[in-house]
Formats: sequence, C-alpha cells, structure tokens
Amino acid sequence: MSNTIDEMTEIFSSIDKLGPRVSNMIRRHAPQAQTYEDNKSKKFPFTFNYLDVQRAVPRNSERCVIACGLKRDFTVAIVGNRVIYASRDGKHFVRFYLTTSLYNQARLYDETQTFIPGTYFLGIVPPSHQIGTVKKKPITSKQTRPHKEYKLSTRTF
Repeated sequence: MSNTIDEMTEIFSSIDKLGPRVSNMIRRHAPQAQTYEDNKSKKFPFTFNYLDVQRAVPRNSERCVIACGLKRDFTVAIVGNRVIYASRDGKHFVRFYLTTSLYNQARLYDETQTFIPGTYFLGIVPPSHQIGTVKKKPITSKQTRPHKEYKLSTRTF
C-alpha cells in the first residue's frame, strides 16, 4: 500500500493547471480547485470495506461507496458516471477512470444497496479523454468521395 501512496504523491507533485475541458462537476463540487491532472501512469489498487458500505448514500456523488472509501486516504473524492476526482488538500485534483468492475459495483449499489467489499482498481484515463486532447472533426462523406459529374448528351434519331 505504501508503494501506491508514493506513486500517488508523484502524480500530485507534477500537476497541470485547470483547463477549459475540466468538467462542471469538479467546478461545482470543488470551487477551490487550483490544479488538475489525469492519471496517465497505471491502475491503482484500492480496498473498499464494510464500513464504506454502511456510511454510503445511494446516487450521491460525494457520499457513494466509492467516495466513502476514497475519503479514508483523500480529503475530497467526487465520483461521476465514469470518472473519479480525488484530492488530498482540496486544491490539487487527480482524475481516475472507473474500471468496469468498479463501475458495475457502483451501479449495483445505486440500484440495490448491495456492494461487494474488496480490492478494486482506479483506472488510467484513456489518451482520447485526457486534458489537452483536441478532438478532430469527423470526416464527412463529401470530403471522402466527391460527387461524380454527369455529362448530358443528346441523341438524334
């Protein structure tokens, strides 16, 4: 577990400025945020226990099972549909992606209030969703295939 904390400390030490692509969720729940970075290095294991399940509130991004578990190591934890924002001091945030297994457990808890405690992974943010990624406009059919010009000819009978 100490290796994970050391690696997280490295991530927090090299954080970029908040950019225009930061979601409204982090601006709404943490207006004091100053810096923000995506987790680009590796998946981090995190253990959720029965206490986290008991303290959790379904369908609440700041008090769900995942947020309650993360608040044991972080001061602020905000859980979105597919992302997690975590901070140790409330000003410097790191964004993680929800892995499929953790996402399924979160959905299960929201619907049935059932969560299986255990070790899950906080995922890497895909390159296409990282801050600073410029989304390219899709190629339209006109750009790929120009229309064929037809010549009209007249026939004489």
